[in-house]
Amino acid sequence: MNTFWLKIAGLAVLVVGLIILVSVFLPSGPQPVEQPESEREVKEVGDSDLRPQPKVKPQVEGVPNPKVDYVAKINELARAGRDETLNAAPFYQKAIDLLVGSEPARTRAWPADLSAKQQSLLRQWVQSNSQALSQLELGAKKPYYWLQRSSPDGSVMGISLPGLAEFRQLGFAITWRAKLNAAQGNNDKAMKNILTCYRFGLHQIGPKTLVEQLVGIAIRALAVRTAFIILDRTEMSQASMKSLQRQIKQLSTDESYIPDMRAEKVSMLDIIQRTFTDDGKGDGRILTSAETLSMISDYTTLTQEEIRSFPKLRRRQTTETVEKLYEHLDFVVQKTPWQWKNEQIDPEKEIEKIMEGNPFVQIFCPAFVRVTQIFAQRKAETDALITTLALFRYKADKGQIPEKLDELVSAGYLKALPTDPFSGSPFVYKRLGGDFMLYSFGTDCDDDGGTHNRRWDKDDQVFWPVQQTNR
Repeated sequence: MNTFWLKIAGLAVLVVGLIILVSVFLPSGPQPVEQPESEREVKEVGDSDLRPQPKVKPQVEGVPNPKVDYVAKINELARAGRDETLNAAPFYQKAIDLLVGSEPARTRAWPADLSAKQQSLLRQWVQSNSQALSQLELGAKKPYYWLQRSSPDGSVMGISLPGLAEFRQLGFAITWRAKLNAAQGNNDKAMKNILTCYRFGLHQIGPKTLVEQLVGIAIRALAVRTAFIILDRTEMSQASMKSLQRQIKQLSTDESYIPDMRAEKVSMLDIIQRTFTDDGKGDGRILTSAETLSMISDYTTLTQEEIRSFPKLRRRQTTETVEKLYEHLDFVVQKTPWQWKNEQIDPEKEIEKIMEGNPFVQIFCPAFVRVTQIFAQRKAETDALITTLALFRYKADKGQIPEKLDELVSAGYLKALPTDPFSGSPFVYKRLGGDFMLYSFGTDCDDDGGTHNRRWDKDDQVFWPVQQTNR
């Protein structure tokens, strides 16, 4: 029981740590990903709020009686009856098995900015991973990706995640190959590399854990930012820009930028059946002890009063709270941050209200609103890339950039102007002589005149010109 509770406490730390990881190792703007020290980051989150052990009487009588195979349910959600020949998983596993080393250059955005020695090491690393990248390309061509999950103890918490660290290295390798190709004038090959990376990241979206989805959204961001860098540092052909714009648009559906909460809900229901007794009528009490409550105290931000209330929790009320929570989350994630502000929706306040009085559920929830914001940021970046490509194509054809963005629609370069999820309107567009500025309002949802902030936490997010601080 203690091991299972430790897994639960660790999950809360892991989700928060992954949000920090995504925000830090892929800071806003087109630049390569920094290699995080994931274990250290997660440990710091867990150690940031240590408290004395709560003084409660042990309650260890009774045993859980898990009846539902939620691991099977997760497998059903992921596969959805599809034929195995459509699955990218075998190719991605081969890519992981063939992966050699790790990214040798982490701080520069363009090959020419590296020293001769660094360039040599980078080319050697990319070349040494040719076989791994070939498997990655084959996998990215498949329409779907799922894993047949298994768990030694039958619990969802016992499922091992795929090689997410290796996935990141594969993302680095394919985008460095794109930049190396572009630097040598092979923009068509570079665009294929970018699309491979984007599809690879897209495969991590859907009924998977939030951890997997966050890694997937970061891989897609890496592809988008690499495209911005190549636009900034090379001359792309009309055909390459048109092809990239069309394919990114086809792949970047609105649904692909909405976090999928189904696997998280299934996981939560499985945790309930394994930590509460079962009276056969849908109710029961939580199984706790002073030791397990101490673990919760060490790994979460709950107050002492909330921790002391654990022994009073009931199974039916907890299950009802989870159902209400995920019903609300399904509503929240369909809205953009601008809609939250415009419609006076306070998702965090509503979530706190739903969870009030049930600290068991609170352990799992603090990350969800931030996750939705991260997805909206990545959606804005992708739409900004599509708009930027259309602007470059317009300029190549007509010799100048348009006066207003809506001319891209009337001239046939866009079917419609993308909407900034942080303003509810098209991106802000300003002509700068023969160049232009394109930016989002950013997370604060107001116009700061194009003052760039690479972290999205205030001011605006400028996509073009590529900001020097983001190179």
